Amino acid sequence: MLNTANFERLLGRSVAIIGLVFGLQTAFTTLGQGVQITGWFGVVYVSLVFGTMFAAILCCFFLWHHRIASGVFAAVFFVALLIWPAVNAQASADINQEPWIWYLCTIAVAFACIPLQLRGPSCTSS
Repeated sequence: MLNTANFERLLGRSVAIIGLVFGLQTAFTTLGQGVQITGWFGVVYVSLVFGTMFAAILCCFFLWHHRIASGVFAAVFFVALLIWPAVNAQASADINQEPWIWYLCTIAVAFACIPLQLRGPSCTSS
């Protein structure tokens, strides 16, 4: 029977596996494009985005504080997406390539759903 605990376990591990695939793809894309953000801020920016993402992947797969880690990654990604135009203002734009941060939008939305509580009459823990 699929109860709330089993559903959260299934959701966490599914998001972790899919996040790992998309995260690795984005990491290689980022390295291939070359990080456009120069200086120490670029290192901190990319490290925070990928560091919190991979930490959330590990936490979701092993179900260890997965709600906190997922929420932290979703918040870090949201802030990173908001400051993306200001951070990349001096970078030369390549019309043929999408920004690497766009590839993480799907994962960030999936991780943002994990901290939410399931509610309703059909969501009983038995």
